[in-house]
Amino acid sequence: MPKESKENDDKKGPRKKKRCEMMRSYACEQCTGTFCTPSKRERHVHAVHDKRKDHKCGECTAAFGQKGNLTKHVRMVHEKIKGFPCPDCAFEFAQKINLTIHVRTVHEKRRDYKCPKCASAFGRADVLRIHLNTVHAENREENKKKRAEEKVRRAEEKVERDEQKKPGQKKRVGVVAA
Repeated sequence: MPKESKENDDKKGPRKKKRCEMMRSYACEQCTGTFCTPSKRERHVHAVHDKRKDHKCGECTAAFGQKGNLTKHVRMVHEKIKGFPCPDCAFEFAQKINLTIHVRTVHEKRRDYKCPKCASAFGRADVLRIHLNTVHAENREENKKKRAEEKVRRAEEKVERDEQKKPGQKKRVGVVAA
């Protein structure tokens, strides 16, 4: 039986999200993270909050909280696998996000991150942060506070978006010991 063309796939409508992505009903009690199973939440707590790094690289001193991050490290650092070539130049990237940032900043010449203190603009948020902390260093503490406030605001917006996606459905959280 012949495969359906990509054109026919587009007519079917948007791809369905995986069931796990849609049912993120186990909330982390220490941050805004939500997970589709209690075991994934526990894995997150051990790796992120308890800072456990049980997955050690056999080729260097790197250690990771989750096995998938170790696998990614080995592929990128030691095996030097770069599976994401740029369609516009000869660069290749190990991660899709780095290709996306490259295309946006180099080929599209986008500078979406504007400095609030001067006319400078940057293609990446981390470069703007470095600029603020070096060029406008007198405002370092103020910038740190603004970043923290922005992080809280984004987390609150995410919670609101999640609640709007599932109106009337209660979010399950872990069992609390009595």
